[in-house]
Amino acid sequence: MSKSQSPSTGQQPSGPFQTKASKFFDGLKENKLMGTKCAKCGAYYFPPRADCTECPSEQAEWVTFSGEGELATFTVNTTPPDSFSKYGTYIIAIVKLNEGPSVMSWLKDVKPEDVKIGMKLKVEFVESPEVGIRYVFVPAE
Repeated sequence: MSKSQSPSTGQQPSGPFQTKASKFFDGLKENKLMGTKCAKCGAYYFPPRADCTECPSEQAEWVTFSGEGELATFTVNTTPPDSFSKYGTYIIAIVKLNEGPSVMSWLKDVKPEDVKIGMKLKVEFVESPEVGIRYVFVPAE
């Protein structure tokens, strides 16, 4: 990875982007949505954190989330920025995972008029030349 590439892609960070949370990127390669859980108080985190903000402990454990949850809120972007113009209209969702954390993601495979707060969603992993492996959410039913 060159220094100009973003560490937010599905590619393993290296050099200055190597962090305590790098296992997240390894998980993407294995179609796993990874986060952390505080070993002391049990708080879950996504994106993963090395330190707990609840108790504050440095005893984070890696967990694999189920990838299932429900739609908390969303917005339909009808005017994407130039860098996303080839995608046309797309939906940005906040998904409340069954384990507790909220995740921001694209919502795919559903028309904007069919999106409902509270609908059940599941994670899918997609690969693109622009960013590598990334996660999106789709209707579970």
